[in-house]
Amino acid sequence: MNSRKQFLDGFEYDQEVKQDFTLEGRPAQWASGNPKSWGYEHELVSFRESIRTDGDPYSSFHSTISQDQKLIAITADSGKIAVYDIASRELRVVLEGKESSFFRPTVPGLYEHAEGNEDSTGRPAYTLLTTMPDQNDENGRRRHALMFWDLDKNGRLLDDEEEIDVAEVATNAIEAILPQLEANHEWTRKFVDSSTLHDEFSRALAKVAAGHRRRHNVTIKNANLANFNPQPFSTDGKMVLYHSNNDSTQGGMREPSDLPHLIVYNVDAGMELHRLSGPTDSMMWSGFSPDQQHVASVAWDGKLRMYNTSTGELLWTSGETSQQAWAAAFSPDSQSIVWSSQGGQVIQVHAVDDGTLLSTFPADVEFRNWCRNMSWNSDGEQIVLTADRRVFVWRPFEAPNGTITQTFELKDEDLGFLEVNSIKWLDAGRKLGVSISEGTHLVWDQYTNAKELFKRPKGVNSGWVSDSIHFIKMDNGERDFYITVDGDVKMRYWSVCLAAFPSWWEKEDDAENLSEKPEKKEYPETGKYVNITKAVKKVEAKRSADESGRDEWADKGAELWTAG
Repeated sequence: MNSRKQFLDGFEYDQEVKQDFTLEGRPAQWASGNPKSWGYEHELVSFRESIRTDGDPYSSFHSTISQDQKLIAITADSGKIAVYDIASRELRVVLEGKESSFFRPTVPGLYEHAEGNEDSTGRPAYTLLTTMPDQNDENGRRRHALMFWDLDKNGRLLDDEEEIDVAEVATNAIEAILPQLEANHEWTRKFVDSSTLHDEFSRALAKVAAGHRRRHNVTIKNANLANFNPQPFSTDGKMVLYHSNNDSTQGGMREPSDLPHLIVYNVDAGMELHRLSGPTDSMMWSGFSPDQQHVASVAWDGKLRMYNTSTGELLWTSGETSQQAWAAAFSPDSQSIVWSSQGGQVIQVHAVDDGTLLSTFPADVEFRNWCRNMSWNSDGEQIVLTADRRVFVWRPFEAPNGTITQTFELKDEDLGFLEVNSIKWLDAGRKLGVSISEGTHLVWDQYTNAKELFKRPKGVNSGWVSDSIHFIKMDNGERDFYITVDGDVKMRYWSVCLAAFPSWWEKEDDAENLSEKPEKKEYPETGKYVNITKAVKKVEAKRSADESGRDEWADKGAELWTAG
């Protein structure tokens, strides 16, 4: 079998797919200026140095943005988190963390009228929750911890201090003890210089320095966050969900007290509210309902469990199968929940209150892989889900088992590394973002039927990125844009492009009356001009499409963000 590196070297995303999104029977059309490839973004930010990784094909990253869309945090498997200001593109702070991170939700209106670096409730302006590796327990089981980083209104640490230069301190320490080593132990400078003493000393100092930096942070031991689009925070940010003792029992059952538990934790009080039992194998997903009245968990024991948030009471359990269950998602109105069971092959919607089965995804659609990525549209009527190389939009409440209104499918190629990596509703549910496993991103607008593509060029290395595309809504007349966090350790800014048909100079009424899309009209020479609302710098040289051109552009940095 080929490696992922070989796959990336030889694969280029095919713009012609097996089945495309449609609107009223017509296939989606490219928005103006599309498709695009990496190297043709408006702005480029490399985070290679800040997270200290080269971004090889096997590296992994996760990104998240703050609720006010001012900060973005990129978490790398190197154990570093880079926090950037979205507007200025400036690196604000580098933190320790691994796997994934999440900004604590803020209550609208509280911070805007407060002074300093706290909102009117006394909370820090921003809090970032992340996972940290921890020491193994007495049975040798790998353990993790959760850590809360408090940031000021500019995205910097509230309680920061100057980092020590571990290499310099290690050198000074060795110089201080070397005379004694030479006099009493027959060590020589040549021996010390050729040994690993300096490297070992530096690593030990770095570890202790990191602990010193985190000494004021809230840390929760034996804790993991959920997988597959988790919802760790309650809507108001007061509570967080995490998993404890979450090791699998497939190698042998454990005592009840040592089985997985779902913990409801009060962030402000710094205390557990409930330690919920029930799962007999690893939990894969958990989340709060939007109205915060319920919490749910999905575990490898094949069960979906629903609890009352206030009392911790187990309300109902669904699933009578020995096959693994993977993920779930609450509807926006908190009335329904969709989940993936029976090895990720069965998708069902239940009523949150009593567990009544409301709808089952059509059984004649067979998944070739686990379905464990699903999300409700903000209208509460549509669910997008993905498995293998397909994306489905399902309306579960139309007809007995709902209606599949959209199917998107990549071409059937004999490539084991090719699949749809993740899906995400964007722009308040208007658009759908599709991220491909090799790094390409596709965005489809369900109202205009326009699609935009941000393609990884053939041969460019790219690691795995979860939650890799974000839509940034602008005000004051400025154009909205996307941010993609890509596996070549670069963050790209892309302007939102308008549908190519109908354009502003074409008559929409005429277009609506046509059964087929006409040829696109050229821009009319009317002699009229569009008002320019933002200064634009000329690009001195056109970016080339070859790899050297892209690398040179990355080194130079992109031009200032423009509205055009």
